[in-house]
Amino acid sequence: MVHSSARDANPHSTDEPETKPDLVRWLYRLIALSSILFIFTIFVMVTVTLSDPRVGTNESMKQFFDRRGLPIIIIEVTAILCLVTVAFVLDRRASWKKYQREYAEWEARMQKFSAENTPQSTSGDSGTEETS
Repeated sequence: MVHSSARDANPHSTDEPETKPDLVRWLYRLIALSSILFIFTIFVMVTVTLSDPRVGTNESMKQFFDRRGLPIIIIEVTAILCLVTVAFVLDRRASWKKYQREYAEWEARMQKFSAENTPQSTSGDSGTEETS
């Protein structure tokens, strides 16, 4: 089955790979960094919980995470969710603007195509003749 469409046959400047706006790219990087920090925090908390309680450093870290572990996790998760929400909203807005621009270009091409392919009628050529 052969697919033929005007978009595939006639490449446009919009067919080039799209790049995200700088702010959105930085937000995605911050999301990745925050997620890595969250995973590291969970890893340290599990390691401290499973470590030997007779070692003084392990016991002090365990007490630290017992007191401050939950607020740390809540802050990290909240930061990740906020960054994701902002990044998705900005990315969606950029995608919507791109869609509107491409639709306007498509509509202009279709109007031009329609105007070029519509038969032009002259005033003396009506297609019927009067008889008296």
